Amino acid sequence: MAQRKAQVIDLGRFLEEEELKPRPFGAVRRRKNSTRLYVRFPYLGQIVNEATGLEGTPANERKLRAFLDRVGEGIKAGTFRFEEAFPGANREKKELFARLEGREYRQEPRDVTFGEYADRWQETMLARDPSPTKRRDYRTILRMHLRPRFEALTFDAITGPLVVQLVMDLVAKGLSRARINNILIPLRIIYREACADYQWTLSDPFGYAQHRVRYGRILPQKRKDPPQPFRFAEWTALVEAMDEWNRPITEIMIMTGMSASELAGLRRRDVLPDRIRVRNKIVNGVESEQLKTAYRARELPLTAALRERLAVLEDRTDGEHLVTRPEGEPFAARVYWTWWRHALKRAGLPERKPYTTRHTYAVWCLVVGVHPTRLVRLMGHGSKQMIYEVYGDYVEGVEQDAEAIRGYLGEDFR
Repeated sequence: MAQRKAQVIDLGRFLEEEELKPRPFGAVRRRKNSTRLYVRFPYLGQIVNEATGLEGTPANERKLRAFLDRVGEGIKAGTFRFEEAFPGANREKKELFARLEGREYRQEPRDVTFGEYADRWQETMLARDPSPTKRRDYRTILRMHLRPRFEALTFDAITGPLVVQLVMDLVAKGLSRARINNILIPLRIIYREACADYQWTLSDPFGYAQHRVRYGRILPQKRKDPPQPFRFAEWTALVEAMDEWNRPITEIMIMTGMSASELAGLRRRDVLPDRIRVRNKIVNGVESEQLKTAYRARELPLTAALRERLAVLEDRTDGEHLVTRPEGEPFAARVYWTWWRHALKRAGLPERKPYTTRHTYAVWCLVVGVHPTRLVRLMGHGSKQMIYEVYGDYVEGVEQDAEAIRGYLGEDFR
């Protein structure tokens, strides 16, 4: 029986051949006490350990092995980007590898939740808004309507159908069209501010929602009662029922068409020998020369009847602002509203808002013969549309009071 030749292995050559064999890049591992797989590989002096969420099956291991091979090729070619390969990684890792890759990290819509951005927006943008009412209203809307629905959603998940669903749910709760629109305002602002901050180019969900809401007739129809201007007899009854302090203020409102905020901002220097300049307003204690629109900065003729009421205000205060509360504090519409309602009740008149004085002023102007073009300037409108569409309908009936109105406003009114 022939003897077998012993196999001789050249150790040096074996090691050399093993060294030349291509090594797989990275490793596919399974965490202790888990059936899920994760990948591990070196990158830019760091060890990347990222979970994949895949079960540890042979098929999934092969998929991840092929994925790691592509990662290794991308690293060699200089085209690999950690953030693109692992979009679900935490923000700290994305920022670290972006810095090591020599670029600036920019969060994507999938990285930022509505809740975290809304927090920053409230602390920065909203906190600087000069209107305390707006700050309060927006915070209430966020707490009651927006956070419960969008808090945990990332911005890429806020879509048009989701906004439409919000509108439909608000309608189901019985909210009015105006209230629903007010709820959507801060949502729209926060969404668009985030897109601007992070330079995202997302499709606008509000354009889609507006189209669906409009043509689907989702919102309740507008129910707005038209303003009812005062007949002259009603007005004189209200003036007589008004308390002594607020009586001249009330009369100035109907003699000028000034709103409560414009009247609160009226200063001594705004009253000239022949006219009143409307340049200022005070809303919720905040003074501003930015009126409701550019057209609202206007000049009103100073008649004898108007001068008489202004003289009362000038005599009872030493301050720059002529219209104040009895305690000397700035005139506030919400406080005046209480006195207004008491006077209406004493006069036996139906409920009306103080803003009705502005509508009444416009109608009375038309009744005594003020030309519509001039009335546009006196009211601070941008065109004649409001004059014809809103105020023109109320002249009928009131025109019977033309002589009394002319006597009240004065012959020098026109």
